[in-house]
Amino acid sequence: FPETLFKLFVINAPGFFSMVWRILRGWIDPRTASKVEIHGQHKWKARLAEFIDADQLPVEYGGTAPSMDSQIPRYCQELEQLSNPSLLHDQETTGSSSS
Repeated sequence: FPETLFKLFVINAPGFFSMVWRILRGWIDPRTASKVEIHGQHKWKARLAEFIDADQLPVEYGGTAPSMDSQIPRYCQELEQLSNPSLLHDQETTGSSSS
């Protein structure tokens, strides 16, 4: 199957992670390995900004989008609806009956 990874950023990685990655990358296809970037605690925000628009990047990652913490309740609700279709059906029924 075609590879779909464009870029993978590992940020705030501990020092040992870089050492482990240097060993593992020898067993991974060079094209794939070149798409992985390991970053410690510094300089990763500027690098992310080269690939992701500020309005799509949460504030804790250097962007202007809402904080991930503020979005968690909404994501949880959406996941619950997806995993339990009867909830979605009940909401649709309730919404349509009140009109």
